[in-house]
Amino acid sequence: MSETRYEIPMGLEISGMTGEVEGCLVISGHVRDAKIRANSVVITENGSLTRSEVRVGAFVLQGKMSDTKTFANTFVAAAGSFCQDATIGMQGDVGVAIDEKARLEGDVVFNVTNVSLGDVSPAAPVVEAPVRAAPSAQEKPSSSPSPTKKAEPEEEAIKVGGEG
Repeated sequence: MSETRYEIPMGLEISGMTGEVEGCLVISGHVRDAKIRANSVVITENGSLTRSEVRVGAFVLQGKMSDTKTFANTFVAAAGSFCQDATIGMQGDVGVAIDEKARLEGDVVFNVTNVSLGDVSPAAPVVEAPVRAAPSAQEKPSSSPSPTKKAEPEEEAIKVGGEG
């Protein structure tokens, strides 16, 4: 049995959406200021997501995403996708695929934790994932040359893009 698909079509603009989808939400239009929970979310090459929070099992970015918090078990940024000023919270360090032709700009932070993010399906209760902001540009950089900085024994943040 295939997963039910719900689509926000190209040309449709939605602001302030809050909702849960038992299935796949495909965004081909423009969504901003949203809180979304779904089994999976796909932002198509014509779609965009701005100033939103998304909790999903799988997140696929083919279009544009900015100023958004995403909590996902898997995250894919396809060729031609654009991600700016985003935080991606993930359980474990597997399940991330970023095409070399994807554009990551500004502060894009991946928070990887060994603590369970909980069930992300729409019927599950919300479980807050531990999220730690990346150091600001004004803070002195760590003496470590590595882009990975340990926050705690079970959590680390990986910053991609931005100045530094």
